[in-house]
Amino acid sequence: MTLLLLLGCPPKTPAVVAPEPVVEVFSEPVSGRVENGRFADRRHDLSVAVPDGWRAELWPDTGPLRVSIHHEETGAWIEVWAFEPRLQQPAPRGSCTWDFIDTGTYRELLRPRMVASCTPAEPSDPRISAYLFDRGAVTWQLELHVPPEEFSAGRRACEALLSSVQL
Repeated sequence: MTLLLLLGCPPKTPAVVAPEPVVEVFSEPVSGRVENGRFADRRHDLSVAVPDGWRAELWPDTGPLRVSIHHEETGAWIEVWAFEPRLQQPAPRGSCTWDFIDTGTYRELLRPRMVASCTPAEPSDPRISAYLFDRGAVTWQLELHVPPEEFSAGRRACEALLSSVQL
């Protein structure tokens, strides 16, 4: 009888749960958390989506780089920086030169005070575009890093992700 009961009961299957985006973190306290598909900064009022196909890297809470979000398909990524005190120019990028800087509103959604483009010394390195916003005592510098071989698709993916930023 017990054997019949065991054979008659279907095996339990685990519930299907949508996977959370991959999140990499440092061992020290980090800049925020990813929950329900969004990064939320722990010290500043900023959040941004981390959808399927993207991977978030959370940085130490002590530094200006808060999160980088990588698009797995194109290799493009976005870096979110918070600078205190405010910046008057884009933050230096090592071997990349900011060769275009302009003030004005280029995006309807976030209304940056400044935009900039950075040309790397090495042509195969990613192209960098930045949007700078002032909120309180903080300048936010949101950077798009797009590999030249995936420029069109990577740029589109990063621009779509920028529309999810809430400041």
